[in-house]
Amino acid sequence: MDSYIHEQTIELKTQLKLLNEKRNQIKYDMKKDKEEFKAENRARQSHHYKNNPEYRQKKLDNYHNNKQLFNWRCGYNKYKRLDRLPEYIERWPDRYKFLCEYDPARYTVSTPAPL
Repeated sequence: MDSYIHEQTIELKTQLKLLNEKRNQIKYDMKKDKEEFKAENRARQSHHYKNNPEYRQKKLDNYHNNKQLFNWRCGYNKYKRLDRLPEYIERWPDRYKFLCEYDPARYTVSTPAPL
């Protein structure tokens, strides 16, 4: 009997949590496009950015450390979007090899089997 009551309370709490999340999402959707809400967010972000120089430095260091990766990834995605991926692989085999080693699931191109 206790386990049945316990299961009911868990189910009830789960439903209440989902309803609360849904209600909060609706509230957010209603106020997110208002100018005063946007202004408050911008002010809070600006305050955080100005008062945390170590955060800015960390972001800058991360950018400089990964700049080459970002550029090569952008080139790969551009050629992929234009359906010219074999041309990218032929033109920059070292970049393609690096990307495949970096994230094989995303960048390895499977070549179709010959007929």
